[in-house]
Amino acid sequence: MEVISFYKSIQNNSWRILLSLFSIFTFINLRNYIIWDSAFILALTIFPLFIKSQKRETSVRLIIPILVLTMVNMFIQINIVKYLMLVLSIALIVEFYLGKINTSYFILTFVVSPYSKFVHSTYSYDLREQLGKIIEKVFKILNFNIEIHGNLVEYDHKTFAIDPSCAGIQMTFIGFVIGIAILINFENSKKIRFNAIEIFLSLLLLFLLNLANNLMRIIFLIYFIVLPDNILHDIIGIFSLILFTLLPFAITAYLYATKKKNIQKIDKIQSSQSNRKYWLYSCLTIVILITSFAPSSKPHTSTSKLNLKGYKSSELSEGIVKYSNKSSIIYQKPTFIFKSEHNPMVCWQGSGYDLQQLQTKKIGNHIYKMGKLISGKDTLYTAWWFDNGINSSIDQWEWRKEKIKNSTSNYYLINISTESYSQLISELKFFNANKKSIWAFHCN
Repeated sequence: MEVISFYKSIQNNSWRILLSLFSIFTFINLRNYIIWDSAFILALTIFPLFIKSQKRETSVRLIIPILVLTMVNMFIQINIVKYLMLVLSIALIVEFYLGKINTSYFILTFVVSPYSKFVHSTYSYDLREQLGKIIEKVFKILNFNIEIHGNLVEYDHKTFAIDPSCAGIQMTFIGFVIGIAILINFENSKKIRFNAIEIFLSLLLLFLLNLANNLMRIIFLIYFIVLPDNILHDIIGIFSLILFTLLPFAITAYLYATKKKNIQKIDKIQSSQSNRKYWLYSCLTIVILITSFAPSSKPHTSTSKLNLKGYKSSELSEGIVKYSNKSSIIYQKPTFIFKSEHNPMVCWQGSGYDLQQLQTKKIGNHIYKMGKLISGKDTLYTAWWFDNGINSSIDQWEWRKEKIKNSTSNYYLINISTESYSQLISELKFFNANKKSIWAFHCN
């Protein structure tokens, strides 16, 4: 009897055991990939809302996507695939034992993923530049004399940067997390379900409100000349997030939710699970778990070194080569079509530096991404671009398209950092003037 009782206890709590195992192993395996910022931690705290709001019919709809991702992971082992596989596996456990999980779960896990933050920091420059142009027009209407340089705003001899590292910009992710939590809360309290189209329109509204929030926040900061080291800078950011994003979104969602019809309550889980299926899917889940933690195969990289005289070179992991002298550090990093590259917006920030005053600048015939790296009292001036010895670009898609057309076209990310801005310009001019000799290995 005790054995039977123990067996039933395991059966009844198997979903909790599997969920706990996945949570532990996810932390262990992806601890260096997941960005444990306030948005991600906030997302973890609202996870119970998804379990509470799940539909009561069970489902195994996620098995095929998980198996596809598992196969992809065996051949192309990149972190985003592993992240998605584990996120869906957690959802599969909940859906098989408790019932279908809320659609917003999948959206939220993508929003707080490192990949979405990489995309945001890499591709949001143009959007922030457009925000700067709108701000310029607003201040011209108000008769204020300001100057815009990329995402830098100069007013009254002060410089304001619309940077991805800015606290207000970072609150965009927090705004999305809280917005999704608001939707789930209304679903639970009103006993309704938002369909995929309604959720998409809600996220679009959130995005537009976040744009309005950032626009108004920056206008306030410039108008009252509130610099980043002032505590009012953060207070204005929080206040504008509540006033221009969360409050109007919550009111809109509430008004819509009150008009939506309640769903029919299903008291019992609709399930035809036999013990055989029960253990089959349990074993399948464990197999997926084991497969996901197979040792990662590092891509074979053989980096041909640049011909840089006066620099000491050292080979790092993943084919990265570091060149250094007394005043400069240069990184030559191989690129991969299906992987995110190690650009300063990711790597230097991972080393404790904030990237500020990001801008695009043309020097000679070449265009570079440039910015200032700050960590405490340390300041570095940095620039980067993609180069194969013949063509250079700062466009993420341009070098990828060329690499797809010509697999032998080895593009590298070149990142130069110096202690002074004048030294950085000198290094870039040197690269321009001596490109053929520096890339001699490629041109021969």
